[in-house]
Amino acid sequence: LKSDLVAALRSILEEIRKVIGTEDGFVLFKHSESLSCVTCGQPNDTAVYGDRLFNNLARSGRVVVCEDAAACREVWPQAPDSVDSMLATHLDIVEEDAEAIIGLINKATRTFTAGDVKLLAALAQQVGTIIRNFLVHQKVVTEERLSRELEIAAEIQESMLPPKLPQLGGLSMAVSSIPASEVGGDFYDFITLDDRHLVVIIGDVSGKGIPAAMLTSVTRTMLRVEAMRGEP
Repeated sequence: LKSDLVAALRSILEEIRKVIGTEDGFVLFKHSESLSCVTCGQPNDTAVYGDRLFNNLARSGRVVVCEDAAACREVWPQAPDSVDSMLATHLDIVEEDAEAIIGLINKATRTFTAGDVKLLAALAQQVGTIIRNFLVHQKVVTEERLSRELEIAAEIQESMLPPKLPQLGGLSMAVSSIPASEVGGDFYDFITLDDRHLVVIIGDVSGKGIPAAMLTSVTRTMLRVEAMRGEP
């Protein structure tokens, strides 16, 4: 998870923990098959919470209330010995490749009330919205960054193409280069060695974007150096 989302979730967890009166809280977040964990305390131990707890709570599809250590172990086999009560529920993120769980452990009065259950269910919707908004924002930022990278790569590639075709007696030339995507790895170059010799270079660099454009630049320079050496 990004540090700003972790900080926001930790702050929210701390407030919920105080209101309901528990020792700790956690958010388990699975995105693209990667499981992350945020707790009120430090550090976040994903191994302790783990996939088994996440899957058990996700499958339940409801608010889960565990009032004793035995009930906690049924849902959370890896639970530390200190855990004797838990309240948890699934978060609705409305994101096809993302799921989350929010939970509270060790109620100070030992028993979670019906009000605690309703409050967590209501807050879960808000936390789910926060996570979803973060994912949407990250997607927009990534798309904008990729779009700008493609623009830069296109500028680099265009600057490397010959500004005009060479004039050689008795020879007519025309060029057309249309990339399959925004930026391709195709390039061409003309090197006039003398009034009788012309080197024509046509290449295709694997990959797209700035890396391909930079490799094209290096390759073009190397080929020009080799052509100017005059070797057969």
